[in-house]
Amino acid sequence: MFFDHINTDLFRPLVSKNARLYGTGLMAIYDSLVNQYIEGECTPKQARQVIYNALSSGNQNVEWVYEAEDEGEEILDHTSMAAQIYSVLKKTGWIIEMDDVGYRRIVYIPQQSSRLLQAIKSVSDRRDFSIGATFQGVYGALLSVEKNPVEYSAQIIFASKVTRELSNELKSVAASAREVTHKMREQSVDAHLFQTFFDEFLTECLGSFDHIKINSHPNRYRSETLSVVTRLLNDEEKLDQISVKLARENSHIDYRHQKQLVINDLNEIFRVFSGIPRLMDIIERYRSVTIRRTREAMQYSFQAVPEIGRKIETVTKALANFPLCESSMFLPAPVVHEEYVAGYRLTSPRKPKPEAQPTKQIIKTVNNWDIAYGRVYDEYLTRRTDQPQRLEDYILRELGDKSSITTCEMSIDGLEDLLAFLQLRELLHNSVPIDSPFEQLSKTYKVSRVEGVTTDNEYITAPSLRVERFCD
Repeated sequence: MFFDHINTDLFRPLVSKNARLYGTGLMAIYDSLVNQYIEGECTPKQARQVIYNALSSGNQNVEWVYEAEDEGEEILDHTSMAAQIYSVLKKTGWIIEMDDVGYRRIVYIPQQSSRLLQAIKSVSDRRDFSIGATFQGVYGALLSVEKNPVEYSAQIIFASKVTRELSNELKSVAASAREVTHKMREQSVDAHLFQTFFDEFLTECLGSFDHIKINSHPNRYRSETLSVVTRLLNDEEKLDQISVKLARENSHIDYRHQKQLVINDLNEIFRVFSGIPRLMDIIERYRSVTIRRTREAMQYSFQAVPEIGRKIETVTKALANFPLCESSMFLPAPVVHEEYVAGYRLTSPRKPKPEAQPTKQIIKTVNNWDIAYGRVYDEYLTRRTDQPQRLEDYILRELGDKSSITTCEMSIDGLEDLLAFLQLRELLHNSVPIDSPFEQLSKTYKVSRVEGVTTDNEYITAPSLRVERFCD
């Protein structure tokens, strides 16, 4: 069931008689802990202070309505009100207290409450999304996967997620247009109809639709995206490369299951992009009906009430004949005027362009010594890496037929010998980690320290070591 995974106690404060106060305190804590997470953790005292500040600034005239579940002291001011709101929110699971270091307690919003608050906040906020950028982002992600399927394989997951969100957003725009159209059909020709058209339809539905139709039309990237998806679905080699890479990153999913998930994501992208023209036609149909309904209502208003036209014409003529001067500041809007005969509108004679001057080139000198030093240092870093084979060859060469040898007897004939000589310390006392590349050598050779003896050669001065071969 749907509510099996949701704590139903979360809805108790939102349906109570003091729902507005609970909502104010809840959103204040959410903004403090989630949206403005800057100062670290929040203590219960700080949470109550956040609720108190929100009540004091936004709900000064709202009184508390006592209910049967209210407990504790009498609620007389914002301080006691904030304490009661905090107690109820904690009891219903919106916020949770937990022990921190020492005796300190902190407050946090659990995941389920945070997601529910985010959904509620998204409903109250105005819709604002860039559909052109979304289409271009999905196309760019799939194109990068096609060019380099191994490196950018995860972009398929991103494109699938964004495509689902885009589909839901377009369906939401269509549903909003249908809702406004139905509301305007039921309304009579009065101020409410025009308010619905200008406040709801123009600001939300038509605004989103104009953004879709004008700024970046979906057909600009729709056909290219469908072509890329089709090529990826028909290329078994790239599908295998993508699936292998994603299966390595998700160890709990095997290769075959991961390949099926990739195919499902590509099919979902193809389905959504194929159905975009149908959604666009639905939005266009409701848009036309709504605009026609508003135009007919305006025409009816002019015919039913003839003096409206005369009043509008009278006001227009009065504003047109009003003197334009800086002293006329009582107009309902700022006065904007423009002179058609002005200096910037007159033509000016052409002037010869100045002669082009040669650009002085600054050739930066290259320090060959720095380049050579950098190359040598890079080569040194490459060659100083752990190489068990180099160390074994050095030991075999110096040890020969002997059973043991000390570092005082060893010779160093170059950089490779010096690096191998230094890496003898990795085998010291036979304490080599299992994951070390020298672990196999520790089973063949034993390196121990020679007490009181120091090896001194032209390259290094260090305590002497003894290298012994284990007996077979």
